[in-house]
Amino acid sequence: MITSAAYLPSTETLSLHIECTPCEEGDMDATLCPECGALAEVQWRAVMESTDGPIEHARISCLRRHWFLLPVAALERPQPQPAGDLRPTRLR
Repeated sequence: MITSAAYLPSTETLSLHIECTPCEEGDMDATLCPECGALAEVQWRAVMESTDGPIEHARISCLRRHWFLLPVAALERPQPQPAGDLRPTRLR
């Protein structure tokens, strides 16, 4: 039976300790949004415990304001554009 923290007796506590590493200002770690494929920024990373051991996760948000908390292994790297193909594009 799974018990949420709101229903635990007062003598029991549920603790969750996550150490987040925010990305440095000026440093942008880019990935692709799993929902729409738009460019997304990694906002922070954290190592979370699991039954199989610690797993590094990242919080991402894309240009279309989707956000996700995903294992780092699930992130996709955007393909670099050739230097001649760097013209401005319009967002829809």
